[in-house]
Amino acid sequence: MTILIYGDLILDEYIEGECNKISPERPIPIVEFKKSEYKLGGAGNVANNLKRINNDVFIFGSAGNDAASKNIKKLFKKNKINFSLCNISSLNIPKKTRIISGQQQIVRIDHEKPFFDLTKKYSQKILEIFKKKLKKAKILVLSDYGKGSCES
Repeated sequence: MTILIYGDLILDEYIEGECNKISPERPIPIVEFKKSEYKLGGAGNVANNLKRINNDVFIFGSAGNDAASKNIKKLFKKNKINFSLCNISSLNIPKKTRIISGQQQIVRIDHEKPFFDLTKKYSQKILEIFKKKLKKAKILVLSDYGKGSCES
């Protein structure tokens, strides 16, 4: 069964480390870096979860030329998720960076520009992909995280 997914793409970054002391400059924890990894967030996470339980998924949406967009594409390929992204050069994919020590999330840093507005040109491209792929899909999932993809 093919599941068609459309929505807001987000890149999740996890930085893990060990926290054993407090900064002498300010009363904040110091996290000694151990490792980091990127994961699909937003609609990408939905696609990844559905793919993991053996569904045929196809995700489409918008991406830019930024590092987060490039990482999203790599993760789709790595996870064998079929995708088509409308390239909007001015768009920066939101990135959520979580700093974790043990089982505790210390802080989350959001890298994102406020809501973006799909111009008519890009809305038409997305609609074309949607019409073409919907014919083969059994289920449509709209994944709205308030980042602008579902607002137009």
